[in-house]
Amino acid sequence: MTDGQVLVDVRDAVGWITFSNPVKRNAMSAQMFAAALAAIEKLDGDASVRVIALRGAGGTFVSGADIGQLTSSPGHADAAEPGILEQVARVGKPIVALLEGWCLGGGVVLALAADLRIGTPGLKFGIPAARLGAAYPLDAVTALVRRAGPGLAAQLLLSGQSIDGQRAYDVGLLNWLFDESEFESKASDVLGALAANAPLTLLASKRAIAAAFDEQHGDRTQAAAAAAAVCWKSADFKEGREAFLAKRSPRFTAT
Repeated sequence: MTDGQVLVDVRDAVGWITFSNPVKRNAMSAQMFAAALAAIEKLDGDASVRVIALRGAGGTFVSGADIGQLTSSPGHADAAEPGILEQVARVGKPIVALLEGWCLGGGVVLALAADLRIGTPGLKFGIPAARLGAAYPLDAVTALVRRAGPGLAAQLLLSGQSIDGQRAYDVGLLNWLFDESEFESKASDVLGALAANAPLTLLASKRAIAAAFDEQHGDRTQAAAAAAAVCWKSADFKEGREAFLAKRSPRFTAT
């Protein structure tokens, strides 16, 4: 029996991380969570990558953690899943989750780890922890409350029921909602537009958002200020300004 795979591919400045465990609707084993962390770190350090995309194979995202591997100790997904959220805070490149089919439990953690989320109306988004007797990770609950508000967070966590893509979009869990028939092309357009933007500005924006969420962490505020200062002194800023005045597309080099 396979624990599934995490596939990594780079195309047109987009680093793709694909979760593949078709027998279990892409349920994530501990090994897959660890591989996902390693893949994110690798792509963040790849100069040819401007955007990181998370998706599931076969038309569904992730149906949760592999229930067969869960134990009574917090050593499986509870250790791996929060690591995804922590790592995102350090990643300088935008992370986009492409959500189709099922996005449940551990899949929601992965989706919340992304900076942006694209979904379809038929998406099933939910957290069935209450039906399993499991405790959902605190940092994932915090991220859910920040993005969807305490009311919907309570609904998802206490009822164990899922919501569809339209509802997720309406409350802000999804940034874009595309019909299944145009999902691939529209998502590709979004990723391409992000990849064309100035990498140093994207980094500065991520650092500023992190600092705004938690002003008590002085190190995050300092990191945001430092990243912004680099932008103003960069060759990319000069290129962006010149391209704007010349009415041409800029060619950013992350320098």
